[in-house]
Amino acid sequence: RTGDASVLSRWSTQLKTPSPACTFFNFIASHDGIGVRPAEGILSSDEIEALVSQTLKHGGEVSYKTNSDGTKSAYELNITLYDMLNDPAKADLENDVRRFLASQVIMLSIEGVPGIYFHSLIGARNCMPCYQQPGRARSINRKKLTLEELHHQLNEPNNHANLVFEGYLHLLNQRRQCAAFHPQASQTILEFDQRIFSVIRTSQDGSERILCLVNVSTEAATIDLHAEGMSLPQSKKWTDLIANQVYSFPNGDISLKLEPYQSMWLQPS
Repeated sequence: RTGDASVLSRWSTQLKTPSPACTFFNFIASHDGIGVRPAEGILSSDEIEALVSQTLKHGGEVSYKTNSDGTKSAYELNITLYDMLNDPAKADLENDVRRFLASQVIMLSIEGVPGIYFHSLIGARNCMPCYQQPGRARSINRKKLTLEELHHQLNEPNNHANLVFEGYLHLLNQRRQCAAFHPQASQTILEFDQRIFSVIRTSQDGSERILCLVNVSTEAATIDLHAEGMSLPQSKKWTDLIANQVYSFPNGDISLKLEPYQSMWLQPS
């Protein structure tokens, strides 16, 4: 929610697997919530504290560990990812769904295998009764759904769960058709605008490339990418696989506008 992807971009450039025979397992949320320990050394203490503050503001809980000197530090945010990213008190259906899906596009775009928690498929909200009765903070993110309840949510056109689910299915269907998203396909992180997370995925045989762009900010962002200087194919036409829209660039360079939280998977025609 800071609107700045620069830390994520810098960290991503350093990722290397210990062997070509293995790959990464990428996940943001799990049945326990959102882990904080992996962020140590990547985010500053102030940035981690901002995550803690936002979790509490959005109705979640924070689990702490006791350090050797007796102090305590956060190790887990007990909140659904949807409510972590979006303020439940200021719901904005279209913007909230787009922001949430943008976070998932990042996970689906980078090298490795995505790990999708079931509740992320439907943008689950905090389940406070699940927490209050047993007093277990992790239960906030573990609501048990009946089949009838799930059907009801997914059959309401303007229900956020339906919008998230349909959007997610579309992303997965598009992704599975692209060799450039193979777990061991290579990636190149581009850093040209702090509001944009950008990665080029290249299939193992080099025949397919996908330029992934995610605007993580509340601002529209206009980008101009010079193909030759960024190892991009000099194609005059690119197709956004997410919106199924074709863009024409007569000189081969990419110039386009990304709306707030808009994501693109651009494939040269």
